[in-house]
Amino acid sequence: MKQKLLLIILFACMSGMAAFAQSVQVSGRVTTSGSVPLPGANIAVKGASRGVISDDDGKFSITVPARATLVISHIGFSTRLVPVKGQTNMIVSLDSATKEMDNVVVIGYQTASRKSVSTSISSVSAKDIESYTTGNVANTLQGKVPGLQVVSGGGLPGAQPKILIHGLSSINYNNNPLIIVMGWSRISIR
Repeated sequence: MKQKLLLIILFACMSGMAAFAQSVQVSGRVTTSGSVPLPGANIAVKGASRGVISDDDGKFSITVPARATLVISHIGFSTRLVPVKGQTNMIVSLDSATKEMDNVVVIGYQTASRKSVSTSISSVSAKDIESYTTGNVANTLQGKVPGLQVVSGGGLPGAQPKILIHGLSSINYNNNPLIIVMGWSRISIR
């Protein structure tokens, strides 16, 4: 009886060790094609719900099965499938996917394709306003966006001008436009 109990315990220990040996700790770094660290990249195990996010330096660490495939993705970059094959350290480079983002419009809290947007959207590039010298960016937009009016914010020093789009009133009593500054090279107004 003691021999059977000892064999069962030994078998349980060996099974646990075999299961542990099938997992591997993978550490690595996600970069752009120009070797710039990519923070916030999603690293997931294909076919499983396990995953991590890369840190500010693009580094990550995840425990996966030895024969797993990692799915590495980031917004604006092509998704890559990387087989682990027992590797413990890897550097993964993601290529820019700007062609996929050409017809996408960011609308406050979501994205939509340009053809499905029913409101007016205008963009002003840095080239359009680089020759203007003014104390406020809002004043440089005057005359560059259809229906845009820039009204003085008052006589006090530092008062910000008010930006109005298509008149003084709206249905929901809010005529403040959504202004998105994208990398100091383009300003989008909705």
